[in-house]
Amino acid sequence: MSKTDRFSQEPPAVVQSSWVLPSGACDSHGHIFPARKLYPTDNETMPLSPIEFYLDVHAQLGFERGVIVQGGAYKFDNSAMLDALDQHRDSLRGVALLPADTAETQLADYRSRNVRALRFTSGGASRIDNFPAIAPKLANLGLHAEMYIGLTGFLDRATALLGQVVPLVLDHLAGPFDSAIGTDDPGFQRLLALLRHEDIWIKLTPQRNSAQFPRYADVRPFQDALITARPDRLVWGSDWPFPNMSEQTPDLGALVTLFGEWVTDDTLRQSILVDNAAALYGFSQK
Repeated sequence: MSKTDRFSQEPPAVVQSSWVLPSGACDSHGHIFPARKLYPTDNETMPLSPIEFYLDVHAQLGFERGVIVQGGAYKFDNSAMLDALDQHRDSLRGVALLPADTAETQLADYRSRNVRALRFTSGGASRIDNFPAIAPKLANLGLHAEMYIGLTGFLDRATALLGQVVPLVLDHLAGPFDSAIGTDDPGFQRLLALLRHEDIWIKLTPQRNSAQFPRYADVRPFQDALITARPDRLVWGSDWPFPNMSEQTPDLGALVTLFGEWVTDDTLRQSILVDNAAALYGFSQK
């Protein structure tokens, strides 16, 4: 049975983690793709994964909080995400996709419904080139920007992006990048310097930068370097249900186990999974 077929019938069972998550643990990057008849989309490639499945797989592992990132399949129609946020106000936050000419009043409404950021990518519905036009509105409302534009894409624009005075969150270890560059790469070293001194956060999501599925050993040095540079500006995100990863689709529980193997200090786990996520997304402190 394919992963898509399994998702279409019932929430998947996940591999149990080898360690216990701290109270208030947050998966800071996930997606939902509900039934097409409820939330239509012309993109049929996404696995059927409604909010009920999302909550179920997180409950199996002990996640109490989550951040839903608007899936590109829905473009600027954020209704599925907003409905989920309305139903779970204490435990969920959202990252939306919206056009650059969105009125500040609409952004304020989204914020009142627990959206905390807009996402920008190098292609698709919400392009990074549109960020400067909407950045002043984000700043006025205390919203941040999440970006998936690649390490080189970010560094090429870093001065302009940081000049917008909006907190920046870089998805997928600030990738995508080729893990073969190594942590001594001048570009990665520049990223570390910016992380130490600028208003930047990074999500520790390893798999989209790795050539070594499923253990991702080639990207561990990058995560270790980020933790050494600025542990208070890191959050962890799974990317569940792992869109477009086909035969290299990971298991959520296996990713949690791997994080526990890479980060063994309980205080650091608490910081990344609970405290940092609470500060960034506006959850109550545990």
